[in-house]
Amino acid sequence: MLETKTFRGLPFSLSPALTEKVWNFQSESTQIQQLFLSPSGRIKEPDSSNAWLWRIENHQLLILANDGDLAWQSTGMECRDDGRLVIFLETPKHDLCAILEEQAPSSKPLLTEKTTDSALPTQSMESTELEDSEFIFPSNLEIVPTKVKKVLIIGSSIGALCHEQLTQQYLDIRFDFIPYEFVAPLPTALPIPLEDYDFVYLQPSLRSILGDDIIWGARFNTPNFAQNILTNAQETLKNFIQHVLDYAALSDTPLLVSNFLTPQIPPRPFSRDRGVDMSVSTIIQTLNILLSTELDNHPLIKILDIEAVTSIVGKRYIQDDTIYFNTHNGIIFQDWDDFGPFEQGSPLPDLQTIYPNKHNTIGMLLFRQMIWGLRTLCQTDCVKTVIFSLDNTIWRGKLSEDASGGQTLPMPRQDGWPMGIWEAIQYLRGRGIKVCLYADGNEADIQALWDKIIEPKFLALEDFDYVAINSAPISNIIPDICSKFSVQSAEIVLVDASAIRRAAITETFPDIRTIGKNPYLTRRILLWAAETQANFKQTLPHKTEKLETPPAPSAVMHAPASNFTPQSLKMLQFMECKVSPHKIISSDDKLLESLPSLIKNSLTSKAEDVNITQETVNSFTSIDSKKMLLIFSVKDRFADYGPSAAMFIDDHAINRFILSARVHGMGTENFMLSEAAQLIRNQFGEGDITISLPITSNISLFRNMYAQAGFLPKDHKDGTEVFYLPAGLFPPTSPHVS
Repeated sequence: MLETKTFRGLPFSLSPALTEKVWNFQSESTQIQQLFLSPSGRIKEPDSSNAWLWRIENHQLLILANDGDLAWQSTGMECRDDGRLVIFLETPKHDLCAILEEQAPSSKPLLTEKTTDSALPTQSMESTELEDSEFIFPSNLEIVPTKVKKVLIIGSSIGALCHEQLTQQYLDIRFDFIPYEFVAPLPTALPIPLEDYDFVYLQPSLRSILGDDIIWGARFNTPNFAQNILTNAQETLKNFIQHVLDYAALSDTPLLVSNFLTPQIPPRPFSRDRGVDMSVSTIIQTLNILLSTELDNHPLIKILDIEAVTSIVGKRYIQDDTIYFNTHNGIIFQDWDDFGPFEQGSPLPDLQTIYPNKHNTIGMLLFRQMIWGLRTLCQTDCVKTVIFSLDNTIWRGKLSEDASGGQTLPMPRQDGWPMGIWEAIQYLRGRGIKVCLYADGNEADIQALWDKIIEPKFLALEDFDYVAINSAPISNIIPDICSKFSVQSAEIVLVDASAIRRAAITETFPDIRTIGKNPYLTRRILLWAAETQANFKQTLPHKTEKLETPPAPSAVMHAPASNFTPQSLKMLQFMECKVSPHKIISSDDKLLESLPSLIKNSLTSKAEDVNITQETVNSFTSIDSKKMLLIFSVKDRFADYGPSAAMFIDDHAINRFILSARVHGMGTENFMLSEAAQLIRNQFGEGDITISLPITSNISLFRNMYAQAGFLPKDHKDGTEVFYLPAGLFPPTSPHVS
């Protein structure tokens, strides 16, 4: 077989799309069989075991046998009078012919990747192997399909490969490609206006960022050589990042940015200096971290990890560092005969006999990753609340039966699942998703057995934002959850092993998504689906220069502006929030008159906040003490909310942060915390800033607020959680707040 040698230009494509049809296959020796050409490259429901994979290569449709050998190849095609497509096939030996005819739309239901069990009788779900794309980018929580019509690809060889493959695989989508080999401003002279594209896929050139100095591997034995390479590359990458930010400012078109491939084997020369421990792999990994750190929280930008995709396919089938230099960062293909025959004693073998490639698979998976990134940015079908049942989900077995009769029963196994579910719940909490627990049984029994069954202590009952044990049918509890957390039923996922209960919930609340039939799928769906990470993503502070001129001589560091989606950012920018900080230096300040009303309407996390005494106020307004009292007034274009927050500061500790419920969710919290951090460090010196939270019923609200502001967990003891903001770092602020 001949391999396409170039990724440039528009290749010839079969039309219309092959994956959207059901086909009838018939050869000279077989009866008619119904086939579905899956986008994953597999053939669904063939009656014969001789053909189960397909691909397009060198402008031909190829059907491969179970062992990977070529079984059929296309020789031509035609369109019937009724519009149906017919593809003519023959064996590699040209001794047998067959046809692949598009099935009439009205004859049988269309088979798809998501066909129900009744429409597509296959093996049970428990024994069906997942497609690569479905494994890494699960679609189980998707409701609204993502419709893409126009895509701009900017990049080097990997971007060109994507263009070549995707123009063949998705014939109803327009893919435009612009080569980008250097670190320079991104192109603005486009085939169509930038805002007309559904998204832009950007694949930067690693070679342009690292330079070719790095190929002299012997120099890695020279002290500081690797560090100098890394330092220069970081500066170059920062220039590229600025170009990306400038591009994102041109329109609201989402920008999906690929990171860099690392070598399959970390290349390292023999080092006579034990202090030289940096390799090419280490350098590239460090650059990937910098790229993600600087861009991943931008509201219009999503970093796509190409390593995740290549790990699924297998780097040996994709990456070209078996032949090219390590920083070429490309996809393998055969180009030896581009310049004439290779003169040697025996003919040069086809590259695929040594390094078989999977170009069509990598193209399809990268596109699925693009859709995943787009859904993440746009918050499509985002999940805000997950409800877990107890039995056969949080643990194996039915506690109501195990705990009955007072008899001692062996504890269920915990290996694999449900331990993975416990950790997944903690990750969901970290993303700001509300987690709820529903259980049948006696509350006292569950509380008594919890610590015995949940071992190690990955999960506590207090970790759930809502717990309902044997209080009412779950159909009665869901409206309470919706009201309590201000969520719609379409924003809820129910994880329940009971098919009866899942069916009942779906009938009563058709918008609620239900999973849990197969415990081997639950964790992956919850953690990897785009819908569970689109809405609330923890933002860590990043070191960038603050826009305002700092009063102190040292540089002030800030995180990226915001992680709002384009839609919410537009809304908030329309609000034009303004925050006025006031430092209270006297107990006679008139702003203190608003403190009782502020406390009354606050989202307080401490019971003692409601009883702040005059003595407490005096201690925080004393000029001689290392204490500070701040009051923040908030207004937007619609209303002046007046004093809306108070912050009691004791040296580098935020003793209390009282925030009015009227302004919660407007995106002003980070601004207040950033201003407070600035004042603390100016007055009391550099250092970590801490906040202590008592473990109460509403702690998740405050934990998420501080986590999104960049505070990190520090300690957990005596019923209190301590968070800290590292020295030199400030919470990210949003452009709609001034």
